[in-house]
Amino acid sequence: MKIKRFKTSLYVVFSLILIFFIISFAVWAFSFPGIRKTFIFYSNSGSIEYIESRYIKKNRQKPLINCYIEELLLGPLNELSAPLFPRGTKLDSCFLRDSVLYVELSEELLNALPASSYDYEKSFALFKKNIFRSFSNVKSIKIYINGSEGLLESFQHTENIGKKS
Repeated sequence: MKIKRFKTSLYVVFSLILIFFIISFAVWAFSFPGIRKTFIFYSNSGSIEYIESRYIKKNRQKPLINCYIEELLLGPLNELSAPLFPRGTKLDSCFLRDSVLYVELSEELLNALPASSYDYEKSFALFKKNIFRSFSNVKSIKIYINGSEGLLESFQHTENIGKKS
């Protein structure tokens, strides 16, 4: 009789643990924060690099790299950091083909600030560093602004940024 009660209580405890596990897993699955990625921004003085971690939710309509670049263009969360590009810069399009990332940024990149007061070369270098650090399948990047890659030449920035060998 005692053994039967012990077995019954053991089944009840095991069942409760299993139900708790299933409920916990379901709650976690529905509230999953996303994929953790790091972002690098310069300080407002431009001398120090700050690293931020953020979670990017998977989006069925967009690849992860598109979501990552959109988040990168939003700028830092830390008030001591400066945005990568002028506020208002948006991602017009982005796709990866044969390990080459094609990125088209909006015209606001050029209109937001006078080119003389903004270090575009430094910003593009940090943009490249962020992408290569977070996506190992990207071997080079081609950046277009408002559909034209010739605009980048005025910032002394090559159109094809490759990883150092």
